[in-house]
Amino acid sequence: MNADIILLDDKLARNMASGFGLKILGTVGILIWAKKTGLIDLFGTELDTLLTKANFRLSQDLIRMALREVGEN
Repeated sequence: MNADIILLDDKLARNMASGFGLKILGTVGILIWAKKTGLIDLFGTELDTLLTKANFRLSQDLIRMALREVGEN
């Protein structure tokens, strides 16, 4: 398909895609990109909504890293 990037959140699927040398972006990466490009104002608010309303699961380490990445630590 000649895609530049593949969107995946599932850990097993991400590992398999990495094995094929594909560039991967997940939901958190999309939110980081949206914050950095000005599409959303507060990354933390959007992430909290994802975690609470969609029952999305992330490690606390990933949450802290993502917040630091967008300057909301």
